[in-house]
Amino acid sequence: MPATDPLVRLLGVIQPALSLYLADSGLGSYPGGADIRSALAELAADQRRLLERGGEVLVDREQVPPRPHYPLSYTAVHDLDLDALLARVLDDLRRRLPALEAIAGTAGDDAAAVDLVRETTEATRRHLTNLEGLAARQRAGLGQGAAATHA
Repeated sequence: MPATDPLVRLLGVIQPALSLYLADSGLGSYPGGADIRSALAELAADQRRLLERGGEVLVDREQVPPRPHYPLSYTAVHDLDLDALLARVLDDLRRRLPALEAIAGTAGDDAAAVDLVRETTEATRRHLTNLEGLAARQRAGLGQGAAATHA
């Protein structure tokens, strides 16, 4: 499987996302606002759906999708609440956007890759906008905040 395959690169950009790590480690175990928990769960669900679709295309092409992995540094976030993690998730998504845009420029005539990269980029921007709104409300003291109970 060539390392330059746009679908392989796309899955490599999506998969190690902090939001997926938080979902895998149990969003309900992190204290914080239910609004943030819900938004992060929706983000992770979208990312999982995109990963599954990309993996299915690779399997149809008789390629093995890349194995999932998370950076070891993510284990340091277990003591943080969702309110504190929101800024980290936003930074993580912002770092991924240029990589997604770069992949879009290399997908060429691979229709499946072009569609999936476009959809992933649009979903990332949509979630960024939503999470930035939550962060703004949090800074203004309008969010549910860290005092909210677990969902």
